[in-house]
Amino acid sequence: MTRLLTIACICGLVVACGDHTERGRRLQLVYDLDVDMAVADQASAMEHDLEAALAEEKIVATVKASALSAGALTVTSRDGANNAAIEKLVKATYGDTIESRACEVSAGPNSICFAITASRVGTIEKTALSRAVVLVRARLVASNVSDPTVVEKAGQIVVEFPENDPQGRSIQSLISRAGKLELKVVDDGSEYMKRLFAHVGSAGRNGEPTDPRAIQEEITAVVDAWRPQDGGPFRTDYYLVAHDREAFVPVERAHQLHCSANNVDNGRVRCTVSGRVVIESYLVELTATDPAFQVPDDRQIGYERVEPYPDAKDQRPYWRTYYLDRAVQLTGSAIANAEGSFDANTNRPIVLLDFDRSGTRVFGELTAQIVGKKLATILDGTIKNAPIIGGAIRGGRAAITMGGNDARRQEAERDELVTVLKTGALPSPLRESSSHVVP
Repeated sequence: MTRLLTIACICGLVVACGDHTERGRRLQLVYDLDVDMAVADQASAMEHDLEAALAEEKIVATVKASALSAGALTVTSRDGANNAAIEKLVKATYGDTIESRACEVSAGPNSICFAITASRVGTIEKTALSRAVVLVRARLVASNVSDPTVVEKAGQIVVEFPENDPQGRSIQSLISRAGKLELKVVDDGSEYMKRLFAHVGSAGRNGEPTDPRAIQEEITAVVDAWRPQDGGPFRTDYYLVAHDREAFVPVERAHQLHCSANNVDNGRVRCTVSGRVVIESYLVELTATDPAFQVPDDRQIGYERVEPYPDAKDQRPYWRTYYLDRAVQLTGSAIANAEGSFDANTNRPIVLLDFDRSGTRVFGELTAQIVGKKLATILDGTIKNAPIIGGAIRGGRAAITMGGNDARRQEAERDELVTVLKTGALPSPLRESSSHVVP
């Protein structure tokens, strides 16, 4: 069960040693910090570190962080002959912060299983809370929120600002936005996506689906094709598309989709279902009936939300998939600066990213290796853009283009994103549990 650490944002409490001056009405927000996510992120980092350490020792083994139990790791060797050396290496690397645990039956006979210790988990919790306090404070200050105060008190974060702040409810989005940025390579032309494309079907001039379930869910299979600027081989990218739509769903499902459960009719509620959810559900059902469509461990399906052009017949926003290499090539930690600007060709709002010295080197080497392929910029689990890399980018600068067609909304999103990227990502997601005004 996910453990949640409560974070209260109380707008109106005067703190530190100042005078208790009357400041008017305040907005009170209460969030939960997903502690398990912070622990899982720590285990994921250990997974990559341990893989590198094993490679240095020339020990052939795979390392995998558990998706079911936060902080759990499984190391599987080819025949078990190196298990003693693996245990010695783990102990030397992590000491008392990790301990042995019983393996799941599915782990196999040549596996050794570990878990982050309870004491280390406690340290991760405290660190995550302290880090969240610092970031929330930095975000409010950077956004010129009037009269903000942010402190940690008894396992909570207490935040102050006037109820009549001109930024209003947008402050809530600023506080809770995770700000996790990742760059991953798109694996175009993969055999997996070719098979998925064929299964969904694409018939006639309009590429109509032929799979009955895809027809029912209005999922279409599309292919993108291009030739790199350097004249390299022709490339193809197969993907799925599904529009957002209105639907009547059970109340429990409405809560999962974050829809309002008002106006319940016979146990169901009208809800906007995103195309992403439609595709994700389709793939889950498909994999259950045909395990051959299980996405390999070293790959993942990414999603981008697209708003149609004003002259499009169907004005519903839609989601499209990308088949990604799961390995993260760069993260937001490599960003030295972020600033808002406009694309010189389209005049769309963009965020310009400047990488630090190490990030500049990695980005330059990466773009040189993947010329002709797409590189996805992923923010908080959603792809913002995935441009074709035309050549090595050595200057250490990249850009994120804002989606949508509402210019004012695009600029507001850009400015919020600049603030979030400058201050850094939250250690784990914040979930709002209540919001009300206090005197």
